[in-house]
Amino acid sequence: MILIFSLDAVTKLVEDDTWPDELPNNDSGIDDEGDWLYWNHTYTNNLAETRDILSDFWNFVKTYKSPGQDTVPERYKFDFFREIVKKV
Repeated sequence: MILIFSLDAVTKLVEDDTWPDELPNNDSGIDDEGDWLYWNHTYTNNLAETRDILSDFWNFVKTYKSPGQDTVPERYKFDFFREIVKKV
């Protein structure tokens, strides 16, 4: 089985461990608190810890080798992963 996904699409693996409430995004122009865009998501979205986890995961993936196989990057040429790790 081959699992392919883009690491740059992962933005929500961890949350601020103090569990603060998100602040409204006053620039969104949205009045519905149930709308995702109503909130800033500064405590739940795209945190540095998420990028650290993804970087560690990428370091594992690029060295993983199944018996008789090339490493994942050599076999599938996931160049976009390298770009994500550079952003960390």
